[in-house]
Amino acid sequence: MKLLKVFRSMKFGMILLALIVVCSLFGSLIPQGQEAAYYAQQYPGLSGVILALSLDDVFSSWYFLLLLGLLCLNLLFCSVLRLKNTLSARTSCIDRAFARECEPISGKDADRIEAFLKARRFKAVERDGQKVYYRNLAGYFGSFITHLGLLLVLLFAAAAMYLSIYEDQVIFPGESYTMADGTVIAVDSFSMGDGEELDYRSVLRVTDRHGAQSGPREISVNYPLSFGGHKYYQQSYGVTGYLTVTNEGVSSPIALENGMFLTLDGENGVRYEALFPDHKTDEDGKITPVDGSDFANPVYLVTVVEDGESSTGVVMPGTTLAVDGVTYTFQDPMYFPQIRIKTVPAAAMALLYTSFALLVAGLYLCFFHVPAFVTVGRKGYAISGPKADVSLAAEINNLRRTQC
Repeated sequence: MKLLKVFRSMKFGMILLALIVVCSLFGSLIPQGQEAAYYAQQYPGLSGVILALSLDDVFSSWYFLLLLGLLCLNLLFCSVLRLKNTLSARTSCIDRAFARECEPISGKDADRIEAFLKARRFKAVERDGQKVYYRNLAGYFGSFITHLGLLLVLLFAAAAMYLSIYEDQVIFPGESYTMADGTVIAVDSFSMGDGEELDYRSVLRVTDRHGAQSGPREISVNYPLSFGGHKYYQQSYGVTGYLTVTNEGVSSPIALENGMFLTLDGENGVRYEALFPDHKTDEDGKITPVDGSDFANPVYLVTVVEDGESSTGVVMPGTTLAVDGVTYTFQDPMYFPQIRIKTVPAAAMALLYTSFALLVAGLYLCFFHVPAFVTVGRKGYAISGPKADVSLAAEINNLRRTQC
């Protein structure tokens, strides 16, 4: 029984809400779902703590799910299981108003009070020459509806979060990607930021399945774009080789993939083997690819195939190779974004918005629809209700003083 009292107490619910707010604050301030290297660079000295406490994925952590579950249990005890008491209080409220001890008043005062209450659209019930004027009986359900609305908000928000579909898609700048529902995502540009700070950003243009266009919109790690029923996140980035193929005066830029064979006739052409971020040159001028932390001095490893013979070597950005009348000009490596596309189930979102509306309705009933009762009869009058209506009492007292 003691455990049950804890679960149904308002204090316990407020503690849970405070802890959930703290967790959500960490989830908002710390970019979620990034690689471990990102946290090591952005939060030196704290990355181990972030990863150990799952602060890189707060909303899927065990402790956040536990807090949500306990809060739902608390709300269940505070609302649904107390509905019987709410119904009982709503049914017996007028009986209790008839039983109230009344303050003596004159017959003229009673008439003035009744006229005032009728003007304020109070309803009336009469028994044995005594009347009870009442309003806002629906306010008895304010607390119940508020708790129920909050419970449903949590449940459907969790459904929207955990039933969402995530798709990670690499889109090269200047290219686009078409989703299964017809939504087209085009990447206008991608930037890495300046200096040592990683601040990668993409400029997207989204055309939804109905043809509506977002226009150019920038996204970055903590600032996604919501449009057309999807949410677009700047998830990660990569780098790839990039060259321009020219044939008969027509040039085509191409983003390279390891092992890609660029050819017109299927026999002669250039095979892209790899891209190295750095290189060294020996005394004889021989270039050797080496690994590095950035692409300050990149080189391409390629194989040229022509007339049945092949040769493998390295080329610098800016180099042009001619094979069988086609030229291949190697450009600086191209950085590209990885876009995470989140699709929330439409039904879950509709239910979530409905729950928010229910929560707002419950708060309105709690604060602006408070039940009030005024008993008027031979013995005098009395004001009652689940909450003291100071303004109503002041108006009636002022009415009596003014008319004296």
